Amino acid sequence: MEVNRIRLIRVLFWGLRVLVVNIGMIKIILTIWIMLLALSIWFIGLNPAVAKEKKEEILKGVKTKTEIFHKFVEKNGKYEKVLELKTIHKYDTKGNQIEEADYGADGKFMWKYLYNYDDRGNQIERDGYDINGNLIDKWFYDYNDKGNQIEEDSYDAYGNLINKLLYDYDDKGNRIEWNSYRSNGALIRKCLAKYDDRGNKIEETSYDVDGELDEKLLYKYDDRGNQIELVSYDADDKLTSKLLCKYDDRGNLIEEARYGADGKLLSKYLFKYKYDDKDNLIEKLKYSARERLGKIEEIPENQTVSEYEFYPEPTRSPDPIGKGGGK
Repeated sequence: MEVNRIRLIRVLFWGLRVLVVNIGMIKIILTIWIMLLALSIWFIGLNPAVAKEKKEEILKGVKTKTEIFHKFVEKNGKYEKVLELKTIHKYDTKGNQIEEADYGADGKFMWKYLYNYDDRGNQIERDGYDINGNLIDKWFYDYNDKGNQIEEDSYDAYGNLINKLLYDYDDKGNRIEWNSYRSNGALIRKCLAKYDDRGNKIEETSYDVDGELDEKLLYKYDDRGNQIELVSYDADDKLTSKLLCKYDDRGNLIEEARYGADGKLLSKYLFKYKYDDKDNLIEKLKYSARERLGKIEEIPENQTVSEYEFYPEPTRSPDPIGKGGGK
């Protein structure tokens, strides 16, 4: 769900870029562009669910990973797949993602991101480019000696600072505070977090520019460290929603149910996964669970199909002396 939100923001940026070209209202559209970009930076950097998954998964041996996104549309009582988006990820031999490119349902290139890393494997830069190869934005990341990310700065295509994120950690490496600032140094938002002895985040509070409490989140986990409950409270410490999650033996999310403050079910989603014979994830299906005539009906929502290309396995040169190196 969070990934789809981020991709939606990307599509909005791309659409605005097209408006600039076709209409020519550069100043107006550029202003809207920067506003949306700042909003996305706040959402991705401070939303706990997104921040947790922000670091790209390390895929050893994978050269490219292609993700094909479909949504399901009901026609004549049946559900048909409709292509929405295709994303191609490219990786170096260390498993770090070095490029990410999006293509529309028509197969046309939309935009891409290029990633750079330091000698420790920390991502230090991300550059975005639009459909015409023009620079959209730049992101820079800085780390402390322990490898914890302590700063994140975003710039527009003209080199102007848009947003700055600063992070602080405890002695165990847990991120306990992060603050978002505008280009003029004004605070946008502040977040504080608490952790249990296992390093699981159990509480997060966010504050507005005036230092007033905006939201409080409480987390619970199972014995494997999977987040099974997320309870949200508003600024008045009143319950707003509760999210309950279930997982399979692989740690994959298989059920997500959200309840309102009155305890009534707001939404329920089911997830199913498929792997190939090499244990690579090749399909993820999302369903909405709805009660109809006393039975739970699974309505297909979307599908993600993953395809992989691998680097050739290194070959060992023959032993010139003989097996085992003996004389």
